[in-house]
Amino acid sequence: MKRLKGYCLFSLIIILASIISGCQTQNAGNDPKVEKSVTIKIAYLFDGDTWEERVGSLEKDLKNIKLERIPYENTVESLQEIFAKSNKPDIIIGPIEPMKELEVIEPLDELIEQHNFDLDSINSALMKNVRSLTDEGKIVAFPDNRPFFALYYNKDIFDMFGQDYPDQSTTMTWNEAINLAAKMTGEKNGTQYVGMTHGPFAGFGPGTWPLDELATNMTDPETGEVNIQDNPLLRKYFDLMAEYYSFQGIHDPEWEGDWFAEGKAAMFIAQDAYLDSIEDQNFLDSLDMVPVPIWEDNPEQGPYRGFWSMVITNYSEHKDEAFKVLEAYVSQKHQLEVTESGVMGSILADPEIHQNYAINAPGLEGKNRESFFAQEPAVYEDTISQWDSYVDVDTAIEKIIEQDKDINTIIRELEEESAAKIKEAMEAD
Repeated sequence: MKRLKGYCLFSLIIILASIISGCQTQNAGNDPKVEKSVTIKIAYLFDGDTWEERVGSLEKDLKNIKLERIPYENTVESLQEIFAKSNKPDIIIGPIEPMKELEVIEPLDELIEQHNFDLDSINSALMKNVRSLTDEGKIVAFPDNRPFFALYYNKDIFDMFGQDYPDQSTTMTWNEAINLAAKMTGEKNGTQYVGMTHGPFAGFGPGTWPLDELATNMTDPETGEVNIQDNPLLRKYFDLMAEYYSFQGIHDPEWEGDWFAEGKAAMFIAQDAYLDSIEDQNFLDSLDMVPVPIWEDNPEQGPYRGFWSMVITNYSEHKDEAFKVLEAYVSQKHQLEVTESGVMGSILADPEIHQNYAINAPGLEGKNRESFFAQEPAVYEDTISQWDSYVDVDTAIEKIIEQDKDINTIIRELEEESAAKIKEAMEAD
């Protein structure tokens, strides 16, 4: 009998414990303070290693948030494929144009206010350009990174042509740079050399870098009307290019290849930690860098370069959690990690973080790293025009090089050809 009573008492205790446990579980489920784990899907181009460096590593600092990478190709078609599979991302990282076309952007203004996010922590020039992405001036994204730029130069070629190295304490103007390039274009010991390249393959001369510093539209953002002849900034750029290509022997349409990497170009304009990609130590020892040349009347304005946007989608069911991911991405801790490694430039306003850009990159040891920080990115005062993509500047430059036409005729033809393309695009829509 005693054994039976003991068994009954034990059973009663088990039953009561189960009831209490069930109540606690039910209450926990109703407790708004207990957060459930949420998976934030992020559409992202790069492979797994780059994903982990730039985004995936954030997960360790995010409470109850898991991150899932959805590969895509930065195109409208690629995003449409993802949507068709009902695998819609909460965040998209990439060019803004496909997101605008598909109308999937959630403006961040309200989320910024709700989360009491300090916008002043982000570089003001970058944020002005973010606001220029739409007519309304809303904050439709956070910039993914801030690119840095430099004019790299080969001391051996400067020595060969008897030219002084660029002054590291004074930034050259574009006129000074193109005149210097002309002096180092020619044949030496049976080898042809060029003074300046702006890209790895057949990119000779200043390219569009001077144009990027002007940050001016070539078309009206609303109407698509082309306006180059009456825009003094654009005219200034085309006049500079006409002057550059007027130098004897400065260009040959047969030239091709990566002349700077081959040791046949004196100067090379590129972004980010280019020097850290060079494996040949002797070649690396012959190189250094100075700031990208500037327009004389705007000496502190560096090139504008379009950045990838970090967008929260308007259909996401987890917008608050998605914004927490963006907050973690732009946090000082994460930005310092990625900028020190040289993975990307920090978007923050803090100058001390910029000074640490690529500080752990071996190729930059002993080089003039201050070149990266000499200028602020150029800022668009108006909405950035989507119609500018129909203006074929490269073809106009080719006409300057190859055709016996004056600059006025070339600009007029560029306006006419661009207007026809834009009209066709508008009618297709």
